[in-house]
Amino acid sequence: MNDLATNHLAVLRNELASLRIKLTAAEHELAEAQQIISAIRSGEVDAVVVSGPEGDQIFTLQGAEHAYRALVEEMSEGAATLGVDGTVLYCNQRLADLMQIPMEHIIGGPVAELFSKDSSSLIEALFSQAQEGLPHSAELELRAGDGHAAPVYVSLRAMTSLEPITICMVVTDLKERKRNDQLLAAGKLATSILESAAEAIAVCDQEGFIIKANEAFEQLCGSNPVWQPFEKVMPVQLIDDPARSFSIAAALQGDVIRALEVTFPKEESKPISLLLSASPIRDGAAVIGCVLTATDITERKRAQAAVLRSEKLASVGRMASTIAHEINNPLEIIGQSVYLAKIQPSLPEEAKSFLDLATAELERVAHITKQTLAFHKESSTATEVDLREVTDDVLKFFNPRLMVRGVIVEKRYGEVEKINGFAGELRQIVSNLLSNSMDAIDTRGRIWLRIHPTSRRDGRQGVRFVIADSGSGIRPEAMKTIFEPFFTTKEVIGTGLGLWVTRQIAEKHGATIRVRSKIGSGTVFSIDFPAASVPMAASTVEQDTRAYEETNSCG
Repeated sequence: MNDLATNHLAVLRNELASLRIKLTAAEHELAEAQQIISAIRSGEVDAVVVSGPEGDQIFTLQGAEHAYRALVEEMSEGAATLGVDGTVLYCNQRLADLMQIPMEHIIGGPVAELFSKDSSSLIEALFSQAQEGLPHSAELELRAGDGHAAPVYVSLRAMTSLEPITICMVVTDLKERKRNDQLLAAGKLATSILESAAEAIAVCDQEGFIIKANEAFEQLCGSNPVWQPFEKVMPVQLIDDPARSFSIAAALQGDVIRALEVTFPKEESKPISLLLSASPIRDGAAVIGCVLTATDITERKRAQAAVLRSEKLASVGRMASTIAHEINNPLEIIGQSVYLAKIQPSLPEEAKSFLDLATAELERVAHITKQTLAFHKESSTATEVDLREVTDDVLKFFNPRLMVRGVIVEKRYGEVEKINGFAGELRQIVSNLLSNSMDAIDTRGRIWLRIHPTSRRDGRQGVRFVIADSGSGIRPEAMKTIFEPFFTTKEVIGTGLGLWVTRQIAEKHGATIRVRSKIGSGTVFSIDFPAASVPMAASTVEQDTRAYEETNSCG
């Protein structure tokens, strides 16, 4: 072999040796890289080498001792360390869990890719602020592995004590707080709806205990109803069946109860009429409670009744007017016949006395028919009326009956002003009350009539009409209903309209009615009218059910 070949072989041997050295070095570098990757994946890395324009840079976690790493890993927030170019140098497991992707897919990537597109510009701005040494934070949307955006609170701060400078990022999950905020807002909204509702509303649990009630419900109950059974707090009864109480059991079993009319007995006042509705509260298929709504319809029921009664009275009035009109014709014929019989020269004196009595009774019947017609066709214009004259006018037609029964009437009239009113209607009041007194007393009883000036509660002058009798009195239980239409204690002979009409007329004239009665002693009716100098106004009807001790107490 010549020298040229020998030299060429030596060069090849040297190059091969150099390649072996380089290969060995590459194998060492590969092994180190694999170790680093393994350490990164396991979260045990203490430093990260990042290549850049200035060459490889080593980023160390200064203080990445076991205690520090344990603290970071135990944090409930996600944490990451970022390079100045935005590369994620390190993150804890919590951040990986929030994003629902492995840690190795986060470390080494740009921080901007961790957030949704809508948040990209904001995270860049936060990062720039942090690089300038200004800590900053904001609400962003983290881009989770399943594609959905998770609300988070991100805080960035530069760690200037490290070389090279790194950025610390803390990520707080807001899903739970957002949910709590929504629940809180929903709770506030529900409370606002409850409190602003005019209806009384209560929420019951599955055992029927009230767990929430608005102010209207508390006012209806008169006390705090929370944590008490609904049926104890509000023992309502069905209007259609007063003997049966309402139960929320049906609502707790899943049924819906709509607009059920019930009555709620209150201890210190009259029963209240309610429109009650109940609906179950469901959690999936299970019923976990119910909502009850109660609307007070007491005034509505009364108004429907102030209308029904008026219609009945109007019908009775029209019927009475028709009957009175039809009676007038035969009455005139009877009256003429009696007159002709009386002027017969051969008429015995005894027969003449009977005809005189018949004439008086015919006049009384004629007066009643005229009064009925006058009441039905009363003028629409009030005039000044002397109540004393009206009373005496009525007495004229009752005198025959009073005399036959031996009833003594004692009158005492004072100097009074005239009152504004309708004479026919005022006669109706006196006639109704006088007739009731006569029916209430036995033979040889007494009736007292008083008319005198008085001062009304508003301080203005008035005229008081009082009629008292020594009759049997009114039962205490009947005192509450004596002014109701069609209520009567006279069984078959009474219509039950007399006192009802009396009250209506009194109210029309701005008068106030009081009544006192005692069983076995008698009854006193007192009506205060405003004087003619006082404008007619709406009245207050009062019932004074206190027993009065003596029937002549009005004297």
